[in-house]
Amino acid sequence: MTYLCVGSDLAGSIRAPAHFCGVYGHKPSLGVVPLRGHIPPPPPSAPQPPPDLAVAGPLARSAADLQAALLALGGPDADDAVAYRWSLPAARHQRLADYRIGYVFHHELCPVSHELRTLLDATTSALEKAGAKVEEGWPAGVSPAEQYDTWLYLFYSFFRAPQMRDEDEPQLRERAAVQDGSYEAKKAFALTAPHKQFIAASNRRMVARAIWQDFFRTHDVFLMPTAFDVAPPHDHSPAAQRQFPTSQGNRPYSDLYFWTSFATLAGLPATVAPVGQTKQGLPVGIQIIGPYLEDATPIDFAARLAEIIGGFQKPPAS
Repeated sequence: MTYLCVGSDLAGSIRAPAHFCGVYGHKPSLGVVPLRGHIPPPPPSAPQPPPDLAVAGPLARSAADLQAALLALGGPDADDAVAYRWSLPAARHQRLADYRIGYVFHHELCPVSHELRTLLDATTSALEKAGAKVEEGWPAGVSPAEQYDTWLYLFYSFFRAPQMRDEDEPQLRERAAVQDGSYEAKKAFALTAPHKQFIAASNRRMVARAIWQDFFRTHDVFLMPTAFDVAPPHDHSPAAQRQFPTSQGNRPYSDLYFWTSFATLAGLPATVAPVGQTKQGLPVGIQIIGPYLEDATPIDFAARLAEIIGGFQKPPAS
């Protein structure tokens, strides 16, 4: 609805809208953009600890505007600026053909729709024709299921203080005792687990970053879906009751967490760029993950990708 806006991203709230609406979105590296004034919590409130997952970042109609916005938004909070400065490292390459690219477009925990997968595959084909080196497969050491579970635990733990009431705890503990793989059971565990579990998950978060950073010593970007399907019809029912309709049947909205969780867990920058539309005219975006603190690299890749496929397309007038 605007040329440029700012959002926040804990579970994909920049990246999913960008994918659904056919625009560009950038989740910055953790800590690059200060969160002072962000809601929640509403003011006035006590000072908050440094975030370990959430970031703020821009959505725009071009990758160039993402970078311009990041340069304006990035840098230390006022108190930290007394001693610290921030500068955006240059993109690793100046030609699309020089980029070393990894990608994964499928996982059994969150399969994507056929039409979306077709457009993503067309993107890697176009990259290969442009001379870029493209390699399929997860980075060595990445266990998708384990990293996703760690992200889920930390995500649900984020809401522990505002959600926990003394009268709810017995029921939550009872639910947490039966770990059947459901989101409800994992949430109950995160809301009731002892602090040592949070410390262990935080350690796994840093291990995940190290694993991804090792991958980026030999590769420049990693491509993933942003979501498992295109935008669904509007649903104004309570969030816990919503179902995401697909051609294979309904899926829970919480499945949207999967593909955005990896960059969030490791604190990595991730840019979403439009790569086409379905036969029904619904946009599809690709998620471009880059090395920690090298935000200009996935943003530059998104800009150069528009030269061969996709790019913002003005929607028809309503």
